[in-house]
Amino acid sequence: MSEEKLIEVRHLSKSFPIKKGFLSRQVDWLKAVNNISFSVYEGETLALVGESGCGKSTTRKLLLNLLKADRGEVRYRGENIYDLNDSDMRRLRKKMQAVFQDPYASLNPKWKIGNIVGEPLWIHRKGTARERKERVQELLSLVGINPRFYDRYPHEFSGGQRQRIGIARALALNPEVIIADEPVSALDVSIQAQVLNMFRRLQDQLGLTYVFISHDLSVVKHISDRVGVMYLGEIVEMASTEELYNDPKHPYTKALMSSIPLPDPNKRKDLRFLEGEVPSPINPPSGCPFHPRCEFATEECKTHAPATHDLGEGRQVKCHLYNDRFTGEGEEMDVQM
Repeated sequence: MSEEKLIEVRHLSKSFPIKKGFLSRQVDWLKAVNNISFSVYEGETLALVGESGCGKSTTRKLLLNLLKADRGEVRYRGENIYDLNDSDMRRLRKKMQAVFQDPYASLNPKWKIGNIVGEPLWIHRKGTARERKERVQELLSLVGINPRFYDRYPHEFSGGQRQRIGIARALALNPEVIIADEPVSALDVSIQAQVLNMFRRLQDQLGLTYVFISHDLSVVKHISDRVGVMYLGEIVEMASTEELYNDPKHPYTKALMSSIPLPDPNKRKDLRFLEGEVPSPINPPSGCPFHPRCEFATEECKTHAPATHDLGEGRQVKCHLYNDRFTGEGEEMDVQM
């Protein structure tokens, strides 16, 4: 992993209007992403994890400029992507590609896979028809699909093979960044391992950078270098994968880690269950968004949003338990779960 920042996200926020009635009048706002900041380094895999509805997929759309942020910016190699015109954004899209969750819905059933994988080459006018066909066959071979299947349709392939075809399409323009949104959640467990191993092989072979979005902590542990934990539109903890799994700091992260299934239940320690439901992003709690479900919540947690505390070596946690006045010396409190 390089020390060069490829993507910088600064104070990014996005809300959606809630409309009701015959005239579709706006009655409220849904806060999907709330003031998040992080960086993605060249050659690394950064994972974003959290429960459904925490803002992961909205973040993916903001990173790709498929949605415009209400506030904040996304910088790619120093350029704010929201300031780019259509021509410059077209150029940038060659460098940032996406892999989607559903391998059945993301491929046009009326197109042959050769046309599907070759579409980015045609859109960006890369090479002649013969050169594009040769490139598509090369990409299919790269992801483990027989190049002779160039003229077959998506319905002739399994879910795992369709996802490989989707990955081949994302690689067509030699991107630097792949943003993968739950890319293995729709696959059988045995196929998940094959696709994840392929992701790692392609990263080593092509020098790719990944932003990997998932709710599956076991998958994230296998593929990521760093992990950002999201809750109700905020990043509550950021750490290297090893640090996060060995010593989670935020109470929400600890509860997530205790939910990972183990083959031997006797080896499970500190099993914790989160009480209650995730609050509505339309009407989020005051103060810390996690305080209604946190057993360590104080009065300050209910009234004041916590700051993001830097614990050193790139590790950050957003929790009042790490305030100086709680610990007396500016160090994190030992929260026993």
